[in-house]
Amino acid sequence: MTQRFSLMQRMMASATPFSVFFEIVPPHSRDFSHELGGTVFFFTSSFANACSEVYNEAKEVSIMLKAYQFRLYPNREQKIYFANCFGCARFIFNQMLADRKEIYEKHKDNKELLRSIKPRTYTSFKDEFPFLKEVDNLVLANASQNLNKAYQNFFRDKSVGFSKFKAKHKSKASYTTNNQGGNIRIEDGKIKLPKIGFVTINQHRDFDGLIKSCTISMNKAGNYFIFYSGGTGNA
Repeated sequence: MTQRFSLMQRMMASATPFSVFFEIVPPHSRDFSHELGGTVFFFTSSFANACSEVYNEAKEVSIMLKAYQFRLYPNREQKIYFANCFGCARFIFNQMLADRKEIYEKHKDNKELLRSIKPRTYTSFKDEFPFLKEVDNLVLANASQNLNKAYQNFFRDKSVGFSKFKAKHKSKASYTTNNQGGNIRIEDGKIKLPKIGFVTINQHRDFDGLIKSCTISMNKAGNYFIFYSGGTGNA
């Protein structure tokens, strides 16, 4: 985001008033590589060089933002682990939501006090519910982050409504984790995931970058998928 703004600032600095229109093209498929490519219209010859330079750098940035989704083929042990991760992500979301709702109902008439009260963190539930320690810690951290974002959106716009509890058979079975020290990577038709090792993957597109984060999900038919965004490198 910082790099994108710096590119735009340089464009505007070399343009005369009303001589530039910069549009970011929204993604229309799973391949988001064109998201930062944009469309640049310019009307002054002095602005042409700046646009050319920005376009080339934007292409380099866009390479880093490709997203991929592949089918996973976990073995029995890995399926059990995934089920535990789905359940723990849902459980910690619901526990933290219940804590937030209790605080909100008690103090919703005193906004200043409400903002000053710190809710429980996801780590505070681990001693109370030891099974949470069996899954990747970042599964819980990302579930907590999702709740925090939803809670902040509620205060920005009350029409959004308060977050709802996730039901096992109604909510999407998924969890998100992050790459730490190369513990998520692709090798020989398999992807390494934290705590579970290598899982067979149907990789129908080449990938040569750094996976920063990934989301594992299971659909109603019992099929598993992994979605991840690329990092540096030509993907």
